[in-house]
Amino acid sequence: MPLGNQLTALLKEHISIAGKIRAARGTLLTFTDVWFKNADQIAALLYHLNPQYWSYDEMQKMMHHHLKITTAEVLAVLHGGSGAGAYDKVDSTSHGNGRHADGWNSKTIRQAGVASG
Repeated sequence: MPLGNQLTALLKEHISIAGKIRAARGTLLTFTDVWFKNADQIAALLYHLNPQYWSYDEMQKMMHHHLKITTAEVLAVLHGGSGAGAYDKVDSTSHGNGRHADGWNSKTIRQAGVASG
């Protein structure tokens, strides 16, 4: 299967697992192992697509951070809290790992040879 199709399938699975977590409500932890395994597969494929600029460890850290924030948001909302508050709490304890989009963008720009200012 072409790599683009593999990534599409993994991302669809990622969203499907999120839907199962939402539907499960009280049994959230049932799906977290599956979700993290899927995240590791996405990280591996992204690394494989561009190993010179995206290390597997960085991709895995980014995906795990994303899932920690999303899980905290879901749990907060299910228990009557604020998803935004949960995001802030997880992101503030990540020591800068929450800026994964900035890291992703800077590596993509560097790879493309575009000077950043």
